[in-house]
Amino acid sequence: MKIILITITTLMIPGLIGCASLRRGIIGMISFDEAKASSATMNGSLAPSQPAPDKSDQLRLDLVANGFLNITDVEFMPGESATAVVLEKAGKAYRLNLKDNSRAELFTVPVKTESELGLLGFAFHPQFTKNRKFFVHYNPRSDLSRISEWLWVENQKTGALSCTEQRVLLEVEQPYQNHNGGSLVFGPDGLLYIGFGDGGWRGDPENRSQDMSSLLGKMLRIDVNTKPGDAVKPEIFARGLRNPWKYSFDSKGRLVAGDVGQDKWEEITFVERGANLGWRVFEGSHCYDPSRDCDKALPGAVGPIAEYDHELGKSVTGGFEYRGSNVIALKGRYVFGDFVSGRIWSIPLPEKTPAKPLSGKELKDHGKWDILISTFAEDASGEIFVADYGGGGIYLIKTAPNRY
Repeated sequence: MKIILITITTLMIPGLIGCASLRRGIIGMISFDEAKASSATMNGSLAPSQPAPDKSDQLRLDLVANGFLNITDVEFMPGESATAVVLEKAGKAYRLNLKDNSRAELFTVPVKTESELGLLGFAFHPQFTKNRKFFVHYNPRSDLSRISEWLWVENQKTGALSCTEQRVLLEVEQPYQNHNGGSLVFGPDGLLYIGFGDGGWRGDPENRSQDMSSLLGKMLRIDVNTKPGDAVKPEIFARGLRNPWKYSFDSKGRLVAGDVGQDKWEEITFVERGANLGWRVFEGSHCYDPSRDCDKALPGAVGPIAEYDHELGKSVTGGFEYRGSNVIALKGRYVFGDFVSGRIWSIPLPEKTPAKPLSGKELKDHGKWDILISTFAEDASGEIFVADYGGGGIYLIKTAPNRY
């Protein structure tokens, strides 16, 4: 594998306007046989390129696995803190053992990889230990998103894996090659939540996020426990999303998502049943189309709980409420980051969506690293990990040493 060093500054290409174009540009420039080398050694820390303003807020990223290409998702096996599934954009999935950084190929699925297409999301069935089922989100064609059910088959003597796709649960046509969403998450209700972006290009030109006849720009949920041959009927849980890139449920059972912005604003939002989250009328809490009087254009739209502008980052990556014990200062706070800038923040989750979202210094700045934050992961003990799309590393978040 050829190793090259790519920094964020080299990717600020003239003519790339807005996060969607910038994200596509970054993803397109990092090919599957070229990756940014990590400066951290195994079990060593990656130093921040910009420390937190308050040293007491600084986090440390410890490298626990490396050598992957274009990570799109990391999911720990149920009840596990040492074994995870890692997805690569080009269609490969691996079972990773964090004790020795060993891995075994879980499956390979043919995917299209232009722009933001690829192998995007993975979720274990809530009864995985009994039925060995899991679910995958990928793009078999440039104009199609597919959610399918798979069976985990493992030879108990040799440990050999032979996972197979059992059935297709949902297919959605995509008009463009970006804003496919990607995450798959089971809720406390046992239903599978599927976040689709608006179908792409710029500014949701067909206004699909607000169109209830379209599944694009929506948070869907489905019952995966239907009998084979029975149709799966997706429920539109919420609308008005632009591109939900990573979401999770907090300790109160609320769905919290990072929704990628257009030109100026990135947002974290509660996704509640029946909510209209505002896109394309709103970008974050601000007017987008129309550029003024958007409250009149879309009364009742639900705003974000937090937002930041494009001086701090260009493409939000949603995370998790911290439930671990390694970083006491994060306890109960929601941790998230930015794909482009490599910043990590945390916020307290409010009881309800505030009249004015948290922003600026209300977002606790934990530092900035030269990584492309494509996903966060949570293990069985509530510790949070972060994956680097460009460098292929997976890092455990810990309390920072004094030297930072």
